[in-house]
Order: sequence, then structure tokens, then C-alpha cells
Amino acid sequence: MLNSEDYFSPEMTRRYMSASQFKTFETCEARALAILNREYEEDKEVFKEGHYFEACLAGDKDLFLARNPDMVSSRGQTKGDIKSNYRRVDGSVERFAREPVFTDIYCRCEKQAVVIGEIAGVKFKGMIDLLDMETFDAYDIKCVKDFRRVWSDADGAYVKWFFAYGYHYQMAIYRELIRRTYGRAGRMALLAATKEEIPDVGGFVFAEEVLDNAMGIVKEFAPRYDALKRGEAGPSGCGHCDYCKQTKTISEFETVVEYE
Repeated sequence: MLNSEDYFSPEMTRRYMSASQFKTFETCEARALAILNREYEEDKEVFKEGHYFEACLAGDKDLFLARNPDMVSSRGQTKGDIKSNYRRVDGSVERFAREPVFTDIYCRCEKQAVVIGEIAGVKFKGMIDLLDMETFDAYDIKCVKDFRRVWSDADGAYVKWFFAYGYHYQMAIYRELIRRTYGRAGRMALLAATKEEIPDVGGFVFAEEVLDNAMGIVKEFAPRYDALKRGEAGPSGCGHCDYCKQTKTISEFETVVEYE
């Protein structure tokens, strides 16, 4: 039975699709498969900042630092101090904790709730930061750079940050898994704080039609990504991510025909 202890194990990562895994495949199939096969390692710094943010909110800051000594400077005048990027996260935590709406939600919800279920014939897993067991509202905690629009290669335009990072897919998947686990689901929302010098906070609820549209895409592509995991199909590369640039080979020259 899947639980929080083995949620991130290689076996469960192979057995189940997750929201984060789906988003990685959606960005670049080749990169996602390379990560799954341990042929390519992602930049862990941003992910660690997010985990540190959650650990601080849970009161586990000292334990997290003890398990991650690389977060502390080991040389120069700052030796023994937390590195600057994590000090910014400390400010985000303090700002988050001063928001009464956030603290009320945080206190009444179950933490790290694990849900599983099938979507389009594919086994999915989810670990929800905060789940209200009375209303089945789900909240994901985010610590982000800022709330400005972010460039999206897929859209060819600047879009709202939660769309650029695929959080609409994540919350659509959570909604479906909550429905399959508990029979119904409430609102799907993000509780976010920024890592700016003066941190900002925001609560963002996804409209049903946004989640419905995202779920349509999940159902369309999840079977293909599952087939890639099983080795039944070959991946396509996006051509511009770091993994694609590292593995790129030139087969022909590009003809320049006009000035753009």
C-alpha cells in the first residue's frame, strides 16, 4: 500500500504517474524519461527551497538543516550561516505565517495526504500538502520567485505563473484523485508566498472549467507517457531544454532565408 514513507521510492515512481511527472513529460518527453532512468539529474536547488519552506511551516527547520548540511555556508565570512537563497525563504515563511487565512487553513487540514487512482487507465498518485477532511478542499503550498507572468515556450507568450509551471494540471489531477478516493472534491487552491525582498502572498482558486480543460489534456496524454515509461514508445525531445542541448547532434545545416 502506497504511503508517505515510500511515496518517492524508485519503485513507486515507476508504478505510478504523478502530477510532477506528468508536467515533466509535458515539457519534454526525452528529458522526463532520462530523469526517470537516472540518466539525467535535475537542478535540485529550487526543489530543495520548496521542501525547506514546507519544513519550516511544519516546525521541522532544524531537522531539515541537519539532513541537508550543504544549505549552510562552509567558508568565508558567512561560514556557519544559512546560504542567502534559503534566507530569502525564511522571509517567505515569516510572511506566510502572518497571514490569518493561511494559518487557519494550515491548522485545520490534514498534511501530506496521499491519494491514488486511475485516470484514463493510468495509475496515478498524489501527495496533497493540505486536505480539509470535511469539505475535501485541497491546498498546495508554493514558495515562488514572484507573481509576475512567465514565458511559456508551449504558448509562445508570457502567461500567469501558475499556468507556466503547470499547476493547473497538478490541481486537476488532485481533484480527480480526491473524487476517486473520497467520492467528492471541493475547491482546488494554491497558497503562495514569494521569495522577494519584501515577500508577497496570494491565494489562488482554480475555476472548474480550468480544471476540466486541464483534465482533458491529462486524459489525452497520460496513456502515451505511461507507454514511454514502459518502453513501448520512443520519446520526443523539445529541442531547447538543458537536456536536449546537452544531447543534441547536428545532422544538417539550417538555411537562412530571411531576416526576422
